[in-house]
Amino acid sequence: MRQLYIFDYDGVIADSLDAWISVIGKIGEKYGYIYRMTRDNVNELEQVTMDGILEKSGRKREESEDYLSEIYTEMEKNSRTVSFFSGINYVIKKLHETGNTVCVNTANSSTIVADRLEHENLGKYVAEVIGGDHSGSKSEKIHYLMEKYNFSHSLTWMIGDTRGDIIEGKKAGVMTAAVTYGWHHYENMADTKPDRIFRTIAELEDFLAVKV
Repeated sequence: MRQLYIFDYDGVIADSLDAWISVIGKIGEKYGYIYRMTRDNVNELEQVTMDGILEKSGRKREESEDYLSEIYTEMEKNSRTVSFFSGINYVIKKLHETGNTVCVNTANSSTIVADRLEHENLGKYVAEVIGGDHSGSKSEKIHYLMEKYNFSHSLTWMIGDTRGDIIEGKKAGVMTAAVTYGWHHYENMADTKPDRIFRTIAELEDFLAVKV
């Protein structure tokens, strides 16, 4: 049966944690923001979004537009040096070719992600990218994509690598799949009680091959 698969980008498709750590540290130092992301403390962020990161520095989005703009500009410069996880290209391509709809729901910039997908020859397999430059929570964006592409809750999956992805998926009332090869550890992800949890892309691919 045809389904809607909504992927997070960073940590699910793109192996980009080190790039984000570097950029947030560099721009944060310039603006005097106190939060410094590391591989250890990123697991403590429930909402791995720009709003969640800003909160750690005691800032709000409306007073941080220049900071955010510079982060996205710097990430855009580095975007093509960020590798995709091995095997994820095949998963996305296969889902599309078997009649499913694939979208990306990310805290990253829509333009950066869409450009990177095109560079990887995946743009034609992804119906829509909706990023952090669009207003609304991830759960609100899930509802938007469901309505636009005419899918019910039971035929929609949110696939993420952070606690926030799964929490937002559950808030939207859709099926949730957690991957633990990304930003948040297995124990942290399991605690959110996703419908499925996968340690590797091979496990994710095997499951999706059954579901398509």
